[in-house]
Amino acid sequence: SFPRWLLDGRKPTRLAWLGAVIGLVLGGVTYALTPASYVAQVSVELPESRVMVDLNPLAPPVKPLTLDSEAQLLRSTPVVTAVADATGRSSDDVPKRIGVSAVPLSRVLVITYRESSATKATTGADTAAKALLAERDRTLLAPQRDFLSEIVRQTEGLVSAPEAVRISSGQPLAERMRQEAISAQLRLPTQGSVTIAPRLIREHYRGDP
Repeated sequence: SFPRWLLDGRKPTRLAWLGAVIGLVLGGVTYALTPASYVAQVSVELPESRVMVDLNPLAPPVKPLTLDSEAQLLRSTPVVTAVADATGRSSDDVPKRIGVSAVPLSRVLVITYRESSATKATTGADTAAKALLAERDRTLLAPQRDFLSEIVRQTEGLVSAPEAVRISSGQPLAERMRQEAISAQLRLPTQGSVTIAPRLIREHYRGDP
């Protein structure tokens, strides 16, 4: 119900004013004692990639990975460990501080990191982005590069072999595979890159540091 002094037009009593002042003071003290948090943001572009290379020209194309799938690498042990080492946080704490979203209609991930200082926030975001790119290359791109390089290496001698030898041993098929491998090498995606360097997007935010 409404206070009586609002209904009958009377002014608030001194006690009411005192309560209001005490409430403001307590609110200010609570805000001041709450640790400040800083949030840094970095943008990373990830070229379209696939989980495997298929050299069969008649096979249906392998579907590319979604950004959501690739963003899961931010929770991988190597990435979390790298950020923990750079910021001094525990590996259990780091995933709670990392945020990620995607720019609509693009291949760009936006990574955020929350910390108790501006320097740590920027360091965490930068480390997370670079560790993501490195882990993506190690687990996804490097195996494909190695696979294709090995095929090219093993079929290298076929080019200079006499035609009669190549035909009698069924080498034309291997030569086609070699050409497919070389073509696939040219189509392999790059590692990706940081498109917008780490920067603070929220300063002195009062919340869990």
